[in-house]
Amino acid sequence: MAGPALAGLLTAAAGFFGATTVLGFGSLGLLLATALVLTVPSVRRNCSVRRN
Repeated sequence: MAGPALAGLLTAAAGFFGATTVLGFGSLGLLLATALVLTVPSVRRNCSVRRN
């Protein structure tokens, strides 16, 4: 009885940690993407201004 219950607990814990890490990395990715989208155009403008 203990074997299947332990296996179920382990799989549930692994699924929970997997979901939380995926959610954490997803939110981090969204933050990084928004930061890139906000910073890249201004950096390009500065570079073009310096070239001129």
